[in-house]
Amino acid sequence: MKYLFFISAFLMSFFVQGQEKDIARLQTDLDSAYVTMSLNWHYSKGDDLSWKEFDYDDSGWKTFSNWQLAMLDSVDQIEENEVFWFRKYISSDTQYDSVMFQLFQRGAAEIYLNGDKILEVGKIGTEPEGIPYQGNFSLASLDSGKQYVIAIRYQYIHTNRFFPERNSPHLFLRMGSNSYAKSDGYTLKVVRSDIEDFKPIIFMILGTVTFLTLLFLGIWIYTRERENLYLSLLNLSIVLSGFASIETLYIGQRVELSTLNNLFGAAGFVLILLLAFELLERKKDLWLKIVVFASIIPVILGYFDIAEIPRTIYSLLILISIYRACYLQRSSHKIPSRIIATLTSIFLIPPILGGIWTILGLETGGLDTLSQFTGLAIPLGFGAYVVGTLGKRTKKLKKNLAEVERLSKEREEILASQNEKLEKQVAKRTKDLKESLENLKSTQAQLIQSEKMASLGELTAGIAHEIQNPLNFVNNFSEVSVELVDEINEEIEKGDLEEVKFIAKDLKENLSKINHHGKRAGEIVRGMLEHSRKSDGEREETDLNALADEYLRLSYHGLRAKDKSFQSDFETDLDSRIPKLEVNASDISRAFLNLINNAFYEVNKKAKKNQNSSFLPKVLVKSKLIEMDGNPTGVEFSVVDNADGIPAKAKDKIFQPFFTTKPTGQGTGLGLSLSYDIIKAHGGDLRVKSKEGEGTEMIIYLPIVIQD
Repeated sequence: MKYLFFISAFLMSFFVQGQEKDIARLQTDLDSAYVTMSLNWHYSKGDDLSWKEFDYDDSGWKTFSNWQLAMLDSVDQIEENEVFWFRKYISSDTQYDSVMFQLFQRGAAEIYLNGDKILEVGKIGTEPEGIPYQGNFSLASLDSGKQYVIAIRYQYIHTNRFFPERNSPHLFLRMGSNSYAKSDGYTLKVVRSDIEDFKPIIFMILGTVTFLTLLFLGIWIYTRERENLYLSLLNLSIVLSGFASIETLYIGQRVELSTLNNLFGAAGFVLILLLAFELLERKKDLWLKIVVFASIIPVILGYFDIAEIPRTIYSLLILISIYRACYLQRSSHKIPSRIIATLTSIFLIPPILGGIWTILGLETGGLDTLSQFTGLAIPLGFGAYVVGTLGKRTKKLKKNLAEVERLSKEREEILASQNEKLEKQVAKRTKDLKESLENLKSTQAQLIQSEKMASLGELTAGIAHEIQNPLNFVNNFSEVSVELVDEINEEIEKGDLEEVKFIAKDLKENLSKINHHGKRAGEIVRGMLEHSRKSDGEREETDLNALADEYLRLSYHGLRAKDKSFQSDFETDLDSRIPKLEVNASDISRAFLNLINNAFYEVNKKAKKNQNSSFLPKVLVKSKLIEMDGNPTGVEFSVVDNADGIPAKAKDKIFQPFFTTKPTGQGTGLGLSLSYDIIKAHGGDLRVKSKEGEGTEMIIYLPIVIQD
């Protein structure tokens, strides 16, 4: 009996030894680092809420060590919708009043500490909608020397709907003191119950960038300037990337959108680079093409969960590329290069440092939070710069338009004064008509003898043809008016006042027609004087690209001011290699304006004729540097319209003075003749290409004179 007692006691000691807990002591100071719970986990398939209790005997469960708990061991595997439990015993020699348990998982999970539920993510047995992947936190206290069991109840529900082959269970737990978590950028106010307070800020930022997207899209539609299109697309990529990566702000984003996030991010980097090149007016080179092509690398590697290193390297490559472009353009674009370099640094350096810190295994501190705000440097900064530049150009345009309006007003005042004077002197004009006609003939003779008109062989015939019509009208109506005056005198003697009134009415109409054709003759004379007017001949270096662009816009808005119904698209395609040329800027601008006005007139005429069709009027001004054996020899400027073209029978006459295809009273026929003379005086050439029904191209060629 005595031996039986000792044998029983001996066996009991083994039984008790088998019940001893495998308790892990926390060696890491939770106030200075996180602890990843990866060693000596017990797991079992099934679902029993008694498994959460501290005293439950899990000695029969399998054990494994892995920071990725859902990987289990080499034998078992977690299938979708299966429920598994994980248990681990811990104790701490340090008293912690507030420890943060941070859980990352795919699916639903519950965490119990000594049988008390401290965190629940999703609902076991439900669909995955609404289950966040990361940013799930809970606080609990750990008493010094006390033993605890951490029990995790987990059900894998795959959330990856876009890329099914990447579906896999995931479960990861780490601990750190609440004070350390705050120093690392986490606060429970952001990631737990008060998360809704942070959402308005996030969506306010996204709303601002969305507004900028629409704003610059509208500006691009109006101006057709590529920098505005790039800015619109850049803001759009930031918005889409913001929604795709919103998981990093802990409001419940799915992991499958990481590939889309990488795609939007790469697109944003490329657009930043293209925008910088556009604002710096730098020609796209081989380096730019290589960097743009390389943007696909972080997207592809990100698909295989290798995103941090290539993304950081590519961000650094973009920063270097923009620094390079700014350095190369520093002399011609001093202020823009500094602004672009500064904004890009603010935008890219924080995420680059954060990526390097992450790659080295260091804590990023507040860099992630800082990046959320520095990320607005590009859309807001570049946007402000582009809007400021546009404002300056708009101000200059308004100034030019004001000058045009002032000149127009002066002209209107002069015309009004002349009309008033003509109305008061109708009777006298009738008497002095022959004298006025002699003055016109004298003026015609002087124009024919002028040095400028001497080179035009058909000038005399043109003048005679143009002036003859109004003169014939004036002569005819004058003779009829004389007869009507005689008839009035006869009727007055008869005392027939009704007949007198009737004849006086006819006389008034005749005088009105005489007045109209007299004005027409006056317009022709003024046109001849303008055509024969001599320039001062002074020439200076002029940016012809800027001159053409300015007068294109000036012409358009001037015509719009006169005719509100006038609508036409216009654009430029100017060769930035064209150097400044020594020209008479006043004369060349007059030639530009004549050609552009004609183009707008023709497309407007076609638009009015085809109001019910899909025709869209358009005028294009383009330039090209002419080279021979690699050396610049001249420049070409073209004014292209998509109107009806010039009839074949009229092509040979368009540069003759007073030849016009416009209706009577709408043109004097001197615009192209003046332009032709101006270009010839500069040693150049003016020619026309036209196809009926398709449009016309007026081409100016000016030589580049190299001075020794």
